[in-house]
Amino acid sequence: FDKHMQLVQNPENFLNDFIAEIRKANKSILIQSMCIEPGRVMDPLEKELLNAVKRGVEVRINYDWVTHKFVNGDLALLPVLNSKKRIYSRSIHKQIREMLKRLADGGVKIVETNPPSFILSFLPFLNRNHIKMYVIDGRIAWIGGLNLFDVAFENIDLMVKIDNEKIIAALLNQFEKVNKNRNRDNYNVDFGDNYSLYADIGKHGKSIIYDKAITMIKEAQKNILFMSQFVPDGPLLGELIKASKRNVAITVITSSDKDALFEHYPSKLTYLYFKSIIKKYPNIKLINLKKHMHIKLLMVDNKLAITGSHNMTFSGVLFGTEEIMLGISDRELIKQLIRFINELMTGLYQ
Repeated sequence: FDKHMQLVQNPENFLNDFIAEIRKANKSILIQSMCIEPGRVMDPLEKELLNAVKRGVEVRINYDWVTHKFVNGDLALLPVLNSKKRIYSRSIHKQIREMLKRLADGGVKIVETNPPSFILSFLPFLNRNHIKMYVIDGRIAWIGGLNLFDVAFENIDLMVKIDNEKIIAALLNQFEKVNKNRNRDNYNVDFGDNYSLYADIGKHGKSIIYDKAITMIKEAQKNILFMSQFVPDGPLLGELIKASKRNVAITVITSSDKDALFEHYPSKLTYLYFKSIIKKYPNIKLINLKKHMHIKLLMVDNKLAITGSHNMTFSGVLFGTEEIMLGISDRELIKQLIRFINELMTGLYQ
């Protein structure tokens, strides 16, 4: 990595950088986002992508079917009874279809991932492709937590910018692994130069990423930083408790305790259970930020980190979600992650 490059980017920095790189693209632009929705973020991106096609650039978008169930970042699990909300939701979904049609008509190659059977259409949290990656000309890429809709860019989140040829080659390979082309098993790629890539293909109950997170926690000697919109659960929580008994200092950073995820069931139960459990373990510290936090990051001993799309929850493992995470031991990138988190914490305590 170029030591002078800003590798860890907040949502606005990422968007500005991504648009700047789109304008320089001369071969290909690959976008994979679970959700995509018109608005402040996508409207200018749509124009840039259509202009890129006119320049002869190949533009491809993978998005997940669940896009058609989301409205402004909220997933409707139950029928909407309020007539005004129902009309609004239909309007947003119509705008999404129209945007996708404009892009397709303009020459953008679009793939919808994981269209469900009739029964699974009523269980939209199952079998999702949750991966977010953005690659330009096979020379620069980003992975992280950001979906392409407005609310996502109002959250606390990060993207990691990549210029490592080996990692980008692996991302290009993964981009093709959707629907019938999915890998048969979860896999990881060790690049031998301070980086690894971990990919879950959506096997219910099996996650190489969750397993890697547990291994990292088992090997921790001094400190652990866990960041996710969800609090730790399942076997990972058990390993954090064991680590706390070894006098490892553990910090869990998540959203405000007034966040919708923590105010509504069933996620509220997990949150309340976690808060009650950690009262017994003084080495586990919970920090709530002032607003919704969408970063997915685990860092151990300030030497090893894993970040990307996985919330590191056991429920996500059970639901069969496709994910990618980048394993990092590169000193410069670890420093940038630490600096980013330290700056984030300033003024964002609840």
